[in-house]
Amino acid sequence: MTTCEEFEIAIERRLHGALEEPAGRALEAHLSHCESCRAFEGMARRTEGAMTATANEALQGIDWSKVEAGIRLRRRDLRSGLLAAVITSAALVALLSWGIPPPAGRAAYALSLAWKLGAICATYLILASVSAWRLARTTARGELLELHRRMLRLRVRTVSLLRWVVFALPLISLRHFFVPQPPKRLAVYLTLSAFLVLFALYAQFVALPRARREQAELDPERRS
Repeated sequence: MTTCEEFEIAIERRLHGALEEPAGRALEAHLSHCESCRAFEGMARRTEGAMTATANEALQGIDWSKVEAGIRLRRRDLRSGLLAAVITSAALVALLSWGIPPPAGRAAYALSLAWKLGAICATYLILASVSAWRLARTTARGELLELHRRMLRLRVRTVSLLRWVVFALPLISLRHFFVPQPPKRLAVYLTLSAFLVLFALYAQFVALPRARREQAELDPERRS
C-alpha cells in the first residue's frame, strides 16, 4: 500500500475484521503521520457505529417468537411435505397402473412411474435437507432473519406460480371427458382432476395467505 486510497480500503477492511496483520502494521504506521486518513478512519467508525445501532434497533423490533415459530413451521412442513409426496406418488402409481395399463403390462408401467416419481421425491428431499442445514448452521440473529425472509419470498413466488400451473392442468384435461373413454380411464382422469383442483384451492386460500401473512410480520415495509 502506497497511496491514501489504498489505506482507506485497508481501514474499511479492518473495521470488518478482514485485514491481515502485516497490512495492519503498515496501516498503523501510515495513520501515525497522515491526518487525512485519521479523519477518514474516524468517519468510517462513526458510520459503522450508526449502521450497527440502526441494525440492532431493527432487530429489537422483531417478534422473535414468530420467527422461531415460523422456522419450526418450515421444518414441520418439510417433513410433512416429503411424506405427502411419497404417499401421493404411491397413489399415482397405483391409480395409473390400474386405470391406464399400457401394452407392456401394468408391472413394467408401475416400475417406470415409480422411478420417475421417486426422482421427484429425492429432489424434494435434497432441497429440504439443504434448507434445514442452512437454518441449523446460522446462529447470528440478523443472518437468521434475512435467511428466513429470503425463504419466505421464495415460498410466496413458488406457491403463486404453482397454484396457476396446477389449476390449469385439469382445464387442459377436460377434453378427455368429451370423448368416449373406458370407465377405468375416465375414473383416473376424474380423480386426478379433483386432486389437482383441491391442491390449487389449498395453495390459493391456505398456503399463499399464510406465507404472505408471515412475510408481512417480518417485513415492516409490507405492513403499511
